[in-house]
Formats: sequence, structure tokens, C-alpha cells
Amino acid sequence: MRPLPLLILLLLTAWTVGCAAESPTGPAKSVEVLAAFGERADLPPEIAYIALAVTGEGMDTIRRTIDVADLEPDEDVVFRLQVSPGKRTFSVACYNDANFGLYRGEYVTTLQPKQNVQFEIDMVAYGLVRGAVFTFADNSLTPLPDYNQDDIVVADGHYRLEARAGTVQIELAPGDLVAPGQDLWGFNIALLAAAGAEAQADVVLVDRHASDFAARPWVTGAYPHVGLAAGQRIDLYGAGFDLAAAPAVWFATTQPGGTGGLEVEVVAEDNLLVTVPADAPSGGDIYVCLNGTEGCSNPFPFGVAP
Repeated sequence: MRPLPLLILLLLTAWTVGCAAESPTGPAKSVEVLAAFGERADLPPEIAYIALAVTGEGMDTIRRTIDVADLEPDEDVVFRLQVSPGKRTFSVACYNDANFGLYRGEYVTTLQPKQNVQFEIDMVAYGLVRGAVFTFADNSLTPLPDYNQDDIVVADGHYRLEARAGTVQIELAPGDLVAPGQDLWGFNIALLAAAGAEAQADVVLVDRHASDFAARPWVTGAYPHVGLAAGQRIDLYGAGFDLAAAPAVWFATTQPGGTGGLEVEVVAEDNLLVTVPADAPSGGDIYVCLNGTEGCSNPFPFGVAP
């Protein structure tokens, strides 16, 4: 039976990886593994190369790579390798020409000689979220190392998060990494539409132990990213939004007042929905105020896209 080609359906891809009977020409007690991905023409064009790794107890790690550019359009994309029997983990990753892992997946199975096995590996699409973390006190930025995991804990600075495509929730709670006795927290959300997509999501950290935390709202994030456009409907994330009186949102260069956001709606206690006014300045800060320009939140930086 012809192996299934690479299938892209929403955020899920699937390959058939078949294990054939023991090869008479292969090493003793080895299983010949055929990992087939269809023809090169079946692959998404952004894939530059595919890497396969096989690991398990009692064996040396096997690593194989296929450079897609070396194949003809109608040529099959196939890995053929000999693997010793036992419990084995097959890990597959598809990279673009910038070495970013667009799709990844793995499968654990027990290989036995003279046994035909066929299984599929579900490949998950990944994207990249970039951002900067600010503290409400001084908006200072300190560069941090790149982060390459689903859950990140940082002080203030820059971050880089590789995450599954889709809706990515970013919650930063660095706590005592910043200063003893503080409970710093910030939240934002980003959307990675497809494999290799990039999103920007900035976060402002606020101290929930601060004396004025309960007295006024705090803006900790915005979606879409702070590069906004007039008339755009955006979500503001933070704390203290479940107010008895409807809050006002201001877009200002130095202090709130003069340019108020339109159609402010309280979606949840940590989520406001607001329309960017047509006369918003090209850049400045977003404020959420309790009454007019009194009792306003921490400033959240924004810029209006040209």
C-alpha cells in the first residue's frame, strides 16, 4: 500500500511510518523501518528539510536528515533505516530555511523482529511569539536569553516563545526573581495563525502586593499587539476591570485625557474590549480610568500603525 502523503489539515499533519519485517541483509536482530512522507510536491513549500531521530534504551541515537531541495518534485520523501528491537521513540521535525521547526511530533512504539507495524505520527504546527516585558515602575528593559518552551518565567526584559499554532496565552509570574516581597504578574494573548507564524505580545508586570493595586485597574497586555490601527477593535488584559461604573480608556502621549477609546466593553474582570479612536496619536500610552481622568491605571505603551 502506498504510504500516506503529508497531510495539512488546520493545525494537524499526519504521516504514516511503517515498520517492515526484519531485513535479510540488515544487521542481526534489526528491524527495517520505512518512514514515508509522500512526494516532494506534497510537502508545504516552506519546508526546507526534515529531521528524524530514533532513541531508546540500549541503542545509540539515530539521526537522519532530508534536504528537500535535493529531491525532484515527483521524488518520494522517504527515510530507510535499521533500528534494533525494543521500545523506541521516533521524533520528526520539519524546518524552514531559517532553521525554525514548523512542524514537530513523536511516537513511541515497541519494535519486534519479523513483525509488520504501521502507525501515524501527529505533527503539530509551531509558531513564534516575541515580546518585551515592562515593569510598571520604570518601564526598563533588560535583555534576557531566548526561551524555547511552552511555559516561561522571566523577570523584565525580552522574551521569545516557541508555541503551538493557535491561541497562545502568556502568563508571567516571576515573583521573587524581580524583588523579594513582590508578587509581579502580567498576562497577554497572541494568535499564531499557522506554522511558522510570528506574533508580538508585550506584557506589563504589576505588583499585586502594591498598596494601590486594589484601588485602580492595571493594564498588563493588549491583543492585537500594541502596533494598533485607528478603528481597530482590541482586547486589553489586566486586573481590576470589574468596576461598578463603566471604565474609560484613553490613548495619550503623556497623560490620560483628550482621546478616549470608543465602545468600551467589560468582557471579564481581566478583559476589556475597546475600539481605537480615529484621532489616536501615533504613539503613547493606554490608560484605563475609573472616572474621567481620575484613578487611572498604569500606562501601557502603544503605537499606531501607519
